[in-house]
Amino acid sequence: MLLVGVMVSFVASSGMMFLMSITSTDNIQSIIFWVMGSLDESNIMLIKVAFYSAISGLVLTYFFAQPLNALRLGEVKAKHLGINTNVTVKLLFFVASLLTGVAVAVAGVIGFVGLVIPHLIRLIIGNDYRIIIGSSFLGGAIFLILSDTVARPYYCFRKRIDHFWGYYKGLLSGTCIYDGVLSRSKSNFKLNLIERRPV
Repeated sequence: MLLVGVMVSFVASSGMMFLMSITSTDNIQSIIFWVMGSLDESNIMLIKVAFYSAISGLVLTYFFAQPLNALRLGEVKAKHLGINTNVTVKLLFFVASLLTGVAVAVAGVIGFVGLVIPHLIRLIIGNDYRIIIGSSFLGGAIFLILSDTVARPYYCFRKRIDHFWGYYKGLLSGTCIYDGVLSRSKSNFKLNLIERRPV
């Protein structure tokens, strides 16, 4: 699955570079700013599409909270509990891809929000997907709004503040997830040392 994702990413990047090679100079500038991530979308129709798509995806995903909890035990055990793992994984993969596509189409590539927020939520509140799904949905929105609120006054003298969102989120989110993973690794290492210590 990871290899397929890498190949799709390369194909998409090649397609984008091809479009940039045949378009006008003004459009190239717009494409570059979109790749950096932007919150300056003014088309109310696109905003409505993104909003209703997000709400629909959230509601649909909640129906799979219990199967996701079962899949944490492993695919074999989940099947023994009566979970159709193939249908669950494929459907959730489709929903996640659709929601990601809508978000990127409207706001551009604002990296790491969808990666770091669910992991931080899991570190804080535990592994129950009945809570993680809604908390990640609200946590990502709150994180984006707070980042906008903090960064906009400082860069208000720049006319293109929104075009640097990808950089802000990448730096901040990458630092947070690195710190969280490193802290958990240290905790697990210390726990393993304690368990292996002879009595």
